[in-house]
Amino acid sequence: MAGITLTPTPHAADESVYRQAAVKLGRELRRKPWMALGVAGIALLVYCLSVSSTHLTASRLVQTSPTAKAPNINWLGVSIDTWVPIFYGVTALVIFGMVRSFFRHWAENGRMHPGWPIFLALGVIGPIFDPIWNWCFYCNYYPKLLHWPVNWWDFNTAPTVEPWWIILGAYQAFYLGPALLGFAIHRRFIAGRAQDGSFVRRHPVAALVMTTFVVGAVMDVLMEMWMINIGIYKYTQIWGPYLSMGRGHLQGIEILWCAVWTAFLCVLLRRDDRGRSGSARIATAWGVFRNLQFGEMATAFTLVFVVMMAYGGTFVATRLTGDAKVVPGTYPYTQMVRTYDPDGAMQKAGQPGPYYKGTWAWNP
Repeated sequence: MAGITLTPTPHAADESVYRQAAVKLGRELRRKPWMALGVAGIALLVYCLSVSSTHLTASRLVQTSPTAKAPNINWLGVSIDTWVPIFYGVTALVIFGMVRSFFRHWAENGRMHPGWPIFLALGVIGPIFDPIWNWCFYCNYYPKLLHWPVNWWDFNTAPTVEPWWIILGAYQAFYLGPALLGFAIHRRFIAGRAQDGSFVRRHPVAALVMTTFVVGAVMDVLMEMWMINIGIYKYTQIWGPYLSMGRGHLQGIEILWCAVWTAFLCVLLRRDDRGRSGSARIATAWGVFRNLQFGEMATAFTLVFVVMMAYGGTFVATRLTGDAKVVPGTYPYTQMVRTYDPDGAMQKAGQPGPYYKGTWAWNP
């Protein structure tokens, strides 16, 4: 026995190497918490993607016996299957441009861009409440978009699916994008050319609000009409006066609200003669923010949250009162998903079935 040498098997040796690597990785993660957060974030992303889909299996949604032929979803001769990657690409370019400009501003000026806190606030608040906004807007998304599991809590509130597009930058592109554009237009073509003693010089904030209010309204019409016409989503019931363009039907109250959003965000983006953004000024001037010692970031989050609740609350009210009775156009997703009809308005309007009421059906 004394002459026998015990040699670890290859399997045991491999386990030893893996164990050592795991111990080393654990030490590195404890030494650098941001690495642990990164690993956890990647793991969460992989899991979410693994349970997401571009097709439907839920019995409450899936269309098994269509009663009408699906409309041909195309715009300018291009089908929706071609428009979808273009749509994703445009969103990605807008988000990339924003983030790049924010970091460039920080590198050149040594301070945070006033749009950065707004960007983060919209990125956190928007996705949490978007399924509810889709519910109160009667907003039906194209079922083949990459979406979250339709039976998950909160996401199941959406009339059809809750797309990944929302968490990938939809709110920043839709709300902050027009604000940054409007701010640049005002600074370049209005404020930059204003004469001494003019209204623009005497009332810079009011002039900024007026310019960006118009830019916000125009951009909302252009963006939404494009997305609705290419088939990304459809408002199945609307309230009040509306604008019609092709397959797109857009409520006047929404155009007004998006104009207000743009002007409001531009006020937060504007720096005064001391270099303070709107959020920073409010953080020091308003008693509630000053007493709570809110900085620029916390103030921006709070203001965006309050305006978001007022915006969404307007449409929650129209949903709960049943005032959204206009059924515009034809339901475009007939062959893919049951027709969303929570209060019977779609069936009364002659839209093809079968129908389903969805989550939180409400009949005032």
